Amino acid sequence: MLRKFSRPTLPLSVLLCLWTPLAAIALENGGEIEEKALLSPPRQAGSDNATEIPSPSPGRGIEAGFSGSAPPLPQARAVEPVLRIDPAGHKAPIRGIVFTKDGRRLVSAGDDKAVRVWDLQKGRTERTILGRIGPGDEGKIYALALSPDDRYLAVAGHLPDGEGGSGAVRVHDFQSGEVVVLLKGHDRPVLSLAFSPDGRYLASGSKDATVRVRDALEGFSTVGVLRDHRKPVYALAFSPLPDARKRPSGEKARA
Repeated sequence: MLRKFSRPTLPLSVLLCLWTPLAAIALENGGEIEEKALLSPPRQAGSDNATEIPSPSPGRGIEAGFSGSAPPLPQARAVEPVLRIDPAGHKAPIRGIVFTKDGRRLVSAGDDKAVRVWDLQKGRTERTILGRIGPGDEGKIYALALSPDDRYLAVAGHLPDGEGGSGAVRVHDFQSGEVVVLLKGHDRPVLSLAFSPDGRYLASGSKDATVRVRDALEGFSTVGVLRDHRKPVYALAFSPLPDARKRPSGEKARA
């Protein structure tokens, strides 16, 4: 007796990973592609401590939730695509959380190498922001900070800087998820981040025992480095701005 066997079909997630150049794919609600992120290192900028990400043309992008195609991978360094299935929640320890200014959303990140934006009214993930990841600790996020106006989201941890180091700080456009700039300078992983109350300055504390302060109005260029610590910097904060009516003209926030 002959029996007819139907050919097994591969899950959509497996079929996609055979051809996609993207480093991360999240599948949800019938196989819709939810998020994408590139493994390829960003283009080097003129500054010695920052890497600019080229802005996508209309219909193209690398932000979370964008369905357009991504910029081509560079030829100089071959990278393998990494398949990631979205579990709809964190699957490793959470290292940092922050609320948006209206209190309606919570942003969290941690050892699973993903940033999640939660809708607190619905109690579920609204979107996920992904970045370059790798084996082991590469890509783990130890700190994050949101600018007071919700414009920039800075994330840091064991993030490669493209030059063999692991102390990069990734600055995203919070609304789109697009990477605006990759900040360099720390020799070892960054453990803490903070924006100044006026949103102008971003401070980062690292396992290399230094604190770097950058000016957001000047392309996040470094304006100061604090070297008095002898051990890793696990936390930092800016002093509150004094009342505007009592503050001398031109006074800046102090780290």
